[in-house]
Amino acid sequence: MLHSVFGSNRPLVQVFLIIPTALGVGMAAWITTPEVHPLAGPPIAWLQNALLDYPAVGFVIGGLLYLFSAYLANNVYNSAGFGGRESYFPALVYVVLSLSIPDWTYLHPVLWANFFILLALRRLLMMYRVRSALAMLFDASVFMGLAIICYPPTLVVLPLVWLALMRFRTFDLREFLVPFTGLIFVGIYVFAAYFLAGQEPDFRHFFDLDSFDTSAWLLRGGAFFYPFVLFTAFSTLGGVLVFILRMRTSTLHMKSTKTLFLQMTFLLVSAFVYSVFLDVGSPGAVMLLYIPVSAFTGVFFSRRRMQTWMLLIFYLWIVAALGFAISAHIV
Repeated sequence: MLHSVFGSNRPLVQVFLIIPTALGVGMAAWITTPEVHPLAGPPIAWLQNALLDYPAVGFVIGGLLYLFSAYLANNVYNSAGFGGRESYFPALVYVVLSLSIPDWTYLHPVLWANFFILLALRRLLMMYRVRSALAMLFDASVFMGLAIICYPPTLVVLPLVWLALMRFRTFDLREFLVPFTGLIFVGIYVFAAYFLAGQEPDFRHFFDLDSFDTSAWLLRGGAFFYPFVLFTAFSTLGGVLVFILRMRTSTLHMKSTKTLFLQMTFLLVSAFVYSVFLDVGSPGAVMLLYIPVSAFTGVFFSRRRMQTWMLLIFYLWIVAALGFAISAHIV
């Protein structure tokens, strides 16, 4: 039932995600104490501080970011034809993953970074076969700049803009330079805000590295933690394999699009690894992986001929995800 609903080509099925998101956000607001994330960029840190006295607003914004990002991830997936046909598994996967850890619901900077990275990717994928890509490049670079000031470790993902240029366009000096103007545009506003607030930017904690602390990852989820991770990893790696195998029979445009997505996946994994080894620590950086995981899992579950064992994996993943989310909310 659930598999056929989200495997359909009806966009309205995404509406069903509103109810579990509302329930998850409500539970998170009930059991979680809002706090300012140490790696949050200036606008998010200020917003987190401003809403500490109004935590419900912050949790609602977090829930909306879940839903909008899930919609964008699915929009990119369907528009690029990653699954071979339209489906809405990426939106389902993104929301389920987002609701699994309640501590990350309150305006976590990675939520904002994901949202802006998806907006940037959406614009970059529109550059193919247009006469002038200047506006798209400017928009994408502004979105990437916003992602960086929300969560500075996403600076690692910035080369995506020029990688897209290499994939979709012949060399043009103006197009090569335009992203710099978008980044400068965002930077001016950031430093102006610091100046008006009478503060100085401090980037020292982004250079202090430490060993990877696994304890922060195993605090919640109980017995469902390992099944949830196992089924998620299995379906993701299976989706990666199908994704790559289909590239052999894809058109040139599709191959370029898929190659760019694989390159973005590598950059997001790199940003995640960098984040978890920082001295401050950022377990929530795993949310950077929600974008590729939702797409690859969508590819795996949206195959035209789903064998019985694949459907079994899907429903076992749903059960493990629900068990993990419930355990994480009550422990």
